[in-house]
Amino acid sequence: MKQGNYIDLIIVTSIVIIIAWYLIQSIIRMLCNSGNNICNSQNYKGKVIPVIGGIVFIPVQLAAVLQLTMQRPEHAYGYLSYMFLLLSMGFVGVIDDLAGDRRIKGLINHVRSTLNNNMTTGFLKALIGFMAASIISLRTTASFAELIVNVLIITLYANTINLFDMRPGRAVKVFLTMGIILLFSAEGKVAEALPLIVLILTALIYISYDLREICMLGDTGANILGITLGYYSSIFLNNNSKLFLLAILILLNILSEKKSITAYIKKSKILTFIDSLGREQADN
Repeated sequence: MKQGNYIDLIIVTSIVIIIAWYLIQSIIRMLCNSGNNICNSQNYKGKVIPVIGGIVFIPVQLAAVLQLTMQRPEHAYGYLSYMFLLLSMGFVGVIDDLAGDRRIKGLINHVRSTLNNNMTTGFLKALIGFMAASIISLRTTASFAELIVNVLIITLYANTINLFDMRPGRAVKVFLTMGIILLFSAEGKVAEALPLIVLILTALIYISYDLREICMLGDTGANILGITLGYYSSIFLNNNSKLFLLAILILLNILSEKKSITAYIKKSKILTFIDSLGREQADN
């Protein structure tokens, strides 16, 4: 890693920790004290808490990308492409959290409902994710086949992280695990990876609020975490790794149509232990 990249990493890390710590506390306190029922929902225990806790990631990433774009203008296109994706999916995530029909589960059912002239927020999320991913992938892919793979990875990753967001902290744990693994594929591309590093740091600060059931990540947060993993997978992974990842994402989405991710996790003692780490009370 070049010395300049080390300096960028230290500067951005220091600033983002301060900004993220302040904004996360302030925004979550504001959501908890708003008294606005439209922002609240019941979690898996029936506890009523803010459902759009993941919205805290947006101002932190905006501040980070603004700073990075000024520091490293040669990477501005990559930073702004990522921010375009984040804002697009954050926007549709808020709509899904506030107006989504929780009775409709699974991507297939969302498509079926939309074809029956009853568009769902889940279908809208998939549509916007597909279009946004297509827009930013058109310039960075060398072939039509690569374009399709990148778009599918970005779109499916957002939905996959959302599938894990059924228990406090679970989706954030998955994001942190996959994000750290992904960083090892970014060797020599530290400057490009800085927004991912920033979000990993922010998620580490945020996760305690999720685990303590002060707020829920919501589709807003799950979309942002998923789209981040998808975007950086599309630019850091080689073709074989992308195809392997795409197969896993497709499999997880197919399996979730038949049974919830929670049911699969409960079949493994190791996964159940990891899943319950940090929670005030383990699942029954």
